[in-house]
Amino acid sequence: MQVYWFNLLYQYPSKQLVTYGVTGTNGKTSIATMIHHIYRKLGKNSAYLGTNGFQINEDKTKGANTTPETVALTKKINEAVEKSAEAMTLEVSSHGLSLGRLSGVDFDVAIFSNLTQDHLDFHGTMEALWSC
Repeated sequence: MQVYWFNLLYQYPSKQLVTYGVTGTNGKTSIATMIHHIYRKLGKNSAYLGTNGFQINEDKTKGANTTPETVALTKKINEAVEKSAEAMTLEVSSHGLSLGRLSGVDFDVAIFSNLTQDHLDFHGTMEALWSC
């Protein structure tokens, strides 16, 4: 319910830019970083959030999790909107998906890289990992 109020407060920030979600066991950081750099090479404002932290254009800050908690994530997307980002690329971890951290994010593009047996300690089975 809290995410609803933050989305309302920030006027649904993920709907105000092109939002990419990159998920999979391996390759999230590489793919997400490439998308961010493509936008920058085209002279467009872009944001990235994932393993390497949070970045708007060339300004970088460190982050604790690949996919932050829902409210923190909504605030980061809003910050990107406030700084005129046209696109935001998010690394979407299986943990983040399972824990509902991406509630309220309206993705325009979803990219799936691959699925391997990593994180079975958290998910238990490949079926549970796949279903998140």
